[in-house]
Amino acid sequence: MDITGKVAIVTGAAVGIGRAIAQRLAAAGASVVVADLDAADGRRTAELIGPSARFVQVDLRDDDAVGELMACQPQILVNNACGGAVVNVGSTAGLGFGPHVSPEYSAAKAALIRLTTTLVPLEAVTDGVVRFVEDETLAGRVLRLDRGAAPELLAATLSA
Repeated sequence: MDITGKVAIVTGAAVGIGRAIAQRLAAAGASVVVADLDAADGRRTAELIGPSARFVQVDLRDDDAVGELMACQPQILVNNACGGAVVNVGSTAGLGFGPHVSPEYSAAKAALIRLTTTLVPLEAVTDGVVRFVEDETLAGRVLRLDRGAAPELLAATLSA
C-alpha cells in the first residue's frame, strides 16, 4: 500500500513505540502528525523525523483538543496512547448467520470480533457504549458490554 502524501496521526508518538511508528510512516512517505501530551519529547520526535512531521500537543481526554487534532483529516490513525490500551468496538451485526442490510459492515465487525477473540478469550462480544473509567484495577482485563447495561468485568486477562 502506497502511503506517500497521506496524513498519519500517531498518538503517544513522543517516545518509544509511538516514535518508532511515526518514523516508519514518515520513511514510507506519509506526512506525520506527532500527537502527544509531552511537548519536549514530541517536538524532538518531529525534529528527528524532519520536514514531513509536525508536533501537536494534545490531551486525548479533552474532546475539543481531539476535535482540533482530527481537523487535519488523517487517512491513517495510529492509536498508541492511553497506556497502550486498544479498544475494539464490535457489533451484533458481526454475529450470527442471518443477512444484514450492510454486508460490508457486518463482515468488518465479524473480522474485528474474531481478531479480538483470538487475542483475548472472551465469553461474549456485544455492542454497547463505553465510558472511560480511570480505574487502574481494570488494566489488562476485558469488559463485556450489553446494550444499556453496565460493563461487566470478565475473568479473562491479557496474560491468561
